[in-house]
Amino acid sequence: CFFLNKCIGKRNHRFFYILLFPLTVYFLLMFSFCVIFLLKNPNAIILTKITTFIIATISFLASLPLFFFFAFHSYLIAAGINTYEQIMRTYKDEKNPFDKGCCRNFTVLLFGHQPSCCNTLN
Repeated sequence: CFFLNKCIGKRNHRFFYILLFPLTVYFLLMFSFCVIFLLKNPNAIILTKITTFIIATISFLASLPLFFFFAFHSYLIAAGINTYEQIMRTYKDEKNPFDKGCCRNFTVLLFGHQPSCCNTLN
């Protein structure tokens, strides 16, 4: 990944993508439960309300970039490209040889063969 200066390649892209989804859902659920608590308990102690509001704000602010990051990676997977190819517009004028179609790209990522480790000890 160009932004993280880390390799999110064949061996860990599946796990990275699978991590983004529940993390996004977790923060959205936490925000939702805080809002429900605030609406259903108008007579709660002021300290409880302030704490719940702070947690709701933090969880909402954390869920926004995670959601867009998850959506961006979903687009990349659907298009069959990686982040570097997207930034450099590698396949702008030509057909991407790695694109197998939206459904097949997701199937290969989530359920395909997991490459073995490149660093083996002899």
